[in-house]
Amino acid sequence: MSGDIGQVPEQFRATLARAGTAARNRALIQELGGTRRVAELTGRSVRTVERWASGQIAQPRRDARQLLGRADAAVRMRARGLAVDPATGRPLAPVYIRVNGAIRINASTRQQYNYPSRNIGTGGMNPLGFEITEAMAAITDALGAGDPRAAQEALEAYLSDAYAAAGSYDPIAEIGVFIDRIDGIEFNQDPIADDVDPDPTR
Repeated sequence: MSGDIGQVPEQFRATLARAGTAARNRALIQELGGTRRVAELTGRSVRTVERWASGQIAQPRRDARQLLGRADAAVRMRARGLAVDPATGRPLAPVYIRVNGAIRINASTRQQYNYPSRNIGTGGMNPLGFEITEAMAAITDALGAGDPRAAQEALEAYLSDAYAAAGSYDPIAEIGVFIDRIDGIEFNQDPIADDVDPDPTR
């Protein structure tokens, strides 16, 4: 079949993969404020960051990959209307969640409540939902690492303390808040304050 990637020689496929990685890195470096800013954030030389952008170094070290992944997650969140600092993963204004689904709230091994359908963030005093601002950095890092399960666990851990007052989050002992099924989820954010730079990378 015409255009089948299987017909592309292996060396060319590797070249295409490197080009794709380089293009992604370039875009994320710009998102973070450019090569000099990324060099400052990672403690690397400008030349090293330029090599990430050119594809000469396809896989930066773990801390740099985490920073680039965080920026990638921030870009995706912005597409959903959430303003997040790409360097730190922290939101630029308070963030709220409204979620509905099958939720378990286990305060202890004896106090366990299983809700086939429960809402969090609806019917409260704030129509935007339940505030999760303090959990956003951990959620952003998990999404940046390509681990949606870890992002959910970060949310569950925060809700275990702030929403259910379970006191701890222990998936092994099944203590805390657990979202077993999501039927609907919505994120909202307050307007960014006038004294907050909407582009913190500048």
